Amino acid sequence: MTDKRNNFRARIARNLTGRYRSYKQSRTDLDYENVHNNLQTILSRARYAFVITNTDSTQCCNARYVQPIIEWHGKTFRVWIGTLATSRKVAEISTNSNVTIAIGNDSAGANLIIQGKATLHTDEQLRCKYWNSVWRAFFPNGPRDPDYIVICVEPTKLELMSLRGNVAPEPFGLRPLMLELKNDQWSPSTISP
Repeated sequence: MTDKRNNFRARIARNLTGRYRSYKQSRTDLDYENVHNNLQTILSRARYAFVITNTDSTQCCNARYVQPIIEWHGKTFRVWIGTLATSRKVAEISTNSNVTIAIGNDSAGANLIIQGKATLHTDEQLRCKYWNSVWRAFFPNGPRDPDYIVICVEPTKLELMSLRGNVAPEPFGLRPLMLELKNDQWSPSTISP
């Protein structure tokens, strides 16, 4: 009896999953405005992200949990990250400026992967502009703390998926929408995932 019940439940689950998949596929909207709105939504709700830097010595990557500050310029954006001047990520960016930032949003079934070039900034005006008051726990002297610097990431490529926002290209949920920055606008990429 238990096997029959489990088989019945499995059939119902497959049926419901298939219906959900068909429904979402029929609603997929990769129009520029929808994609851009989803991009803005994910970034505006991103309280935390992972920044991933490259090491040359081990042919490996290192990921850190950070609090990004998003700065919009029309349809494009920059990501600012405050950090310790002597941190490992600063040393790695000094050697290799290619970074990846990963942002997730569970409630929207969404994720955004940002690839870009990072630059390090010690200018006091920028350190004050891109300061988050909760960082005072790490930098007691505030944005003028000599140990505090900011990293700016200029995105060049994006991977975007949002089930709630109907950005789920085929094969459903297994491949994100790839975007490249062209003429200050995010355009579908021809890069294979």
